Amino acid sequence: MLAVQQNPNQEQNLILAIVKKDKVAFLLLYDKYAKSVFSVLCGITGDENLSEELLQRAFCLFWSSASDYQPSKQRLFTWMILIAGKLAKESSELRETKIQKTINYVTDSEENYKFTLRNSKSLLSLIFIKGCTLPEAVKQSRYREEDLKCRLQLECRNIRD
Repeated sequence: MLAVQQNPNQEQNLILAIVKKDKVAFLLLYDKYAKSVFSVLCGITGDENLSEELLQRAFCLFWSSASDYQPSKQRLFTWMILIAGKLAKESSELRETKIQKTINYVTDSEENYKFTLRNSKSLLSLIFIKGCTLPEAVKQSRYREEDLKCRLQLECRNIRD
Protein backbone atom coordinates (compact mmCIF):
# COMPACT_ATOMS: atom_id res chain seq x y z
CA MET A 1 0.00 0.00 0.00
CA LEU A 2 1.28 3.45 -0.87
CA ALA A 3 1.60 5.88 2.00
CA VAL A 4 1.62 9.65 2.17
CA GLN A 5 3.02 11.56 5.15
CA GLN A 6 0.68 13.64 7.34
CA ASN A 7 2.28 16.77 5.97
CA PRO A 8 -0.21 19.54 5.05
CA ASN A 9 1.92 20.51 2.03
CA GLN A 10 1.80 16.96 0.75
CA GLU A 11 -1.97 16.87 1.29
CA GLN A 12 -2.28 20.12 -0.65
CA ASN A 13 -0.11 18.73 -3.45
CA LEU A 14 -2.19 15.57 -3.45
CA ILE A 15 -5.45 17.48 -3.80
CA LEU A 16 -3.98 19.74 -6.48
CA ALA A 17 -2.97 16.65 -8.45
CA ILE A 18 -6.50 15.25 -8.06
CA VAL A 19 -7.96 18.54 -9.30
CA LYS A 20 -5.81 17.98 -12.40
CA LYS A 21 -7.37 14.49 -12.60
CA ASP A 22 -4.16 12.65 -11.76
CA LYS A 23 -5.25 9.04 -11.26
CA VAL A 24 -2.13 8.07 -9.31
CA ALA A 25 -2.83 10.86 -6.83
CA PHE A 26 -6.39 9.63 -6.51
CA LEU A 27 -5.14 6.10 -5.77
CA LEU A 28 -2.83 7.56 -3.12
CA LEU A 29 -5.79 9.40 -1.59
CA TYR A 30 -7.84 6.21 -1.60
CA ASP A 31 -5.04 4.12 -0.08
CA LYS A 32 -4.49 6.68 2.65
CA TYR A 33 -8.09 7.43 3.66
CA ALA A 34 -10.46 4.67 2.50
CA LYS A 35 -10.25 2.56 5.68
CA SER A 36 -10.81 5.56 7.94
CA VAL A 37 -13.71 6.92 5.88
CA PHE A 38 -15.22 3.44 5.73
CA SER A 39 -14.99 3.13 9.54
CA VAL A 40 -16.77 6.45 9.99
CA LEU A 41 -19.48 5.42 7.51
CA CYS A 42 -19.98 2.11 9.33
CA GLY A 43 -20.32 4.02 12.57
CA ILE A 44 -23.00 6.24 11.08
CA THR A 45 -24.99 3.66 9.14
CA GLY A 46 -24.34 0.48 11.13
CA ASP A 47 -24.40 -1.40 7.81
CA GLU A 48 -21.18 -2.57 6.11
CA ASN A 49 -22.78 -3.16 2.71
CA LEU A 50 -24.33 0.29 2.67
CA SER A 51 -21.06 1.77 3.91
CA GLU A 52 -19.15 0.18 1.02
CA GLU A 53 -21.60 1.69 -1.45
CA LEU A 54 -21.38 5.08 0.26
CA LEU A 55 -17.57 4.86 0.29
CA GLN A 56 -17.56 4.47 -3.49
CA ARG A 57 -19.96 7.39 -3.90
CA ALA A 58 -17.91 9.50 -1.47
CA PHE A 59 -14.67 8.92 -3.38
CA CYS A 60 -16.43 9.79 -6.63
CA LEU A 61 -17.47 13.04 -4.98
CA PHE A 62 -13.92 13.64 -3.72
CA TRP A 63 -12.70 13.19 -7.29
CA SER A 64 -15.31 15.45 -8.86
CA SER A 65 -15.31 18.17 -6.21
CA ALA A 66 -11.63 18.29 -5.29
CA SER A 67 -11.43 21.87 -6.55
CA ASP A 68 -13.93 22.86 -3.82
CA TYR A 69 -11.53 21.82 -1.06
CA GLN A 70 -10.10 24.82 0.80
CA PRO A 71 -7.07 23.93 2.93
CA SER A 72 -7.33 27.20 4.85
CA LYS A 73 -10.74 26.17 6.24
CA GLN A 74 -10.13 22.54 7.20
CA ARG A 75 -7.85 19.58 6.87
CA LEU A 76 -8.34 17.23 3.97
CA PHE A 77 -9.55 14.37 6.16
CA THR A 78 -12.13 16.63 7.82
CA TRP A 79 -13.42 17.74 4.44
CA MET A 80 -13.70 14.13 3.29
CA ILE A 81 -15.51 13.05 6.47
CA LEU A 82 -17.99 15.92 6.13
CA ILE A 83 -18.82 14.83 2.58
CA ALA A 84 -19.06 11.14 3.51
CA GLY A 85 -21.13 11.94 6.61
CA LYS A 86 -23.56 13.99 4.55
CA LEU A 87 -23.96 11.08 2.13
CA ALA A 88 -24.56 8.69 5.03
CA LYS A 89 -27.13 11.00 6.60
CA GLU A 90 -28.99 11.44 3.30
CA SER A 91 -28.90 7.68 2.77
CA SER A 92 -30.21 7.01 6.28
CA GLU A 93 -33.00 9.54 5.83
CA LEU A 94 -33.89 7.97 2.49
CA ARG A 95 -33.86 4.51 4.04
CA GLU A 96 -36.06 5.71 6.93
CA THR A 97 -38.44 7.27 4.42
CA LYS A 98 -38.62 4.00 2.47
CA ILE A 99 -39.21 2.05 5.68
CA GLN A 100 -41.95 4.47 6.72
CA LYS A 101 -43.58 4.22 3.28
CA THR A 102 -43.46 0.42 3.55
CA ILE A 103 -45.00 0.55 7.02
CA ASN A 104 -47.70 2.92 5.75
CA TYR A 105 -48.35 0.65 2.76
CA VAL A 106 -48.66 -2.43 4.95
CA THR A 107 -50.91 -0.57 7.40
CA ASP A 108 -53.04 0.82 4.58
CA SER A 109 -53.23 -2.60 2.93
CA GLU A 110 -54.28 -4.17 6.22
CA GLU A 111 -56.95 -1.50 6.76
CA ASN A 112 -58.17 -1.92 3.17
CA TYR A 113 -58.27 -5.68 3.69
CA LYS A 114 -60.31 -5.25 6.89
CA PHE A 115 -62.60 -2.79 5.12
CA THR A 116 -63.01 -5.13 2.15
CA LEU A 117 -63.60 -8.07 4.46
CA ARG A 118 -66.28 -6.17 6.39
CA ASN A 119 -67.90 -5.07 3.12
CA SER A 120 -67.69 -8.54 1.64
CA LYS A 121 -69.30 -10.05 4.72
CA SER A 122 -72.04 -7.45 4.57
CA LEU A 123 -72.54 -8.12 0.84
CA LEU A 124 -72.83 -11.84 1.47
CA SER A 125 -75.18 -11.09 4.36
CA LEU A 126 -77.36 -8.90 2.11
CA ILE A 127 -77.75 -11.61 -0.51
CA PHE A 128 -77.78 -14.85 1.45
CA ILE A 129 -79.08 -13.96 4.90
CA LYS A 130 -81.37 -11.01 4.26
CA GLY A 131 -82.45 -12.42 0.91
CA CYS A 132 -81.96 -9.24 -1.13
CA THR A 133 -82.01 -9.42 -4.88
CA LEU A 134 -79.01 -8.11 -6.82
CA PRO A 135 -80.69 -4.75 -7.64
CA GLU A 136 -81.65 -4.32 -3.97
CA ALA A 137 -78.09 -5.13 -2.85
CA VAL A 138 -76.75 -2.58 -5.36
CA LYS A 139 -79.01 0.09 -3.85
CA GLN A 140 -77.92 -0.72 -0.30
CA SER A 141 -74.20 -0.93 -1.11
CA ARG A 142 -71.94 1.61 -2.75
CA TYR A 143 -71.00 -0.69 -5.59
CA ARG A 144 -72.05 -0.81 -9.21
CA GLU A 145 -73.78 -4.02 -10.23
CA GLU A 146 -70.70 -5.34 -12.11
CA ASP A 147 -68.44 -4.64 -9.11
CA LEU A 148 -70.90 -6.27 -6.75
CA LYS A 149 -71.02 -9.41 -8.91
CA CYS A 150 -67.21 -9.60 -9.00
CA ARG A 151 -66.94 -9.15 -5.22
CA LEU A 152 -69.56 -11.80 -4.59
CA GLN A 153 -67.78 -14.23 -6.94
CA LEU A 154 -64.47 -13.60 -5.19
CA GLU A 155 -65.99 -14.12 -1.77
CA CYS A 156 -67.68 -17.34 -2.87
CA ARG A 157 -64.30 -18.59 -4.16
CA ASN A 158 -62.65 -17.62 -0.88
CA ILE A 159 -65.27 -19.52 1.06
CA ARG A 160 -64.75 -22.62 -1.12
CA ASP A 161 -60.97 -22.44 -0.77
